[in-house]
Amino acid sequence: MFKKPSIARTKKVTETKKKLDVFNFFYSFAAVIILIGVIAKLLEWPSQDILITLGLGIEALVFGISAVKFSEVKVDKK
Repeated sequence: MFKKPSIARTKKVTETKKKLDVFNFFYSFAAVIILIGVIAKLLEWPSQDILITLGLGIEALVFGISAVKFSEVKVDKK
């Protein structure tokens, strides 16, 4: 009478794709620059202030950009 559905048909196949998270990349990149700047500060390198300022500037820029978030809104069409 009724056929039992096969297991292969009921399983959903999910595919994952790797995507570069740009904001995470810049957060990490800026953090590395800040850490190098702190090490430079401790060792009294001449580039200490530039590194810390550059790293904190990138962090501030990324935080400012990531504060703006777009969301999807469903619109009912009549």
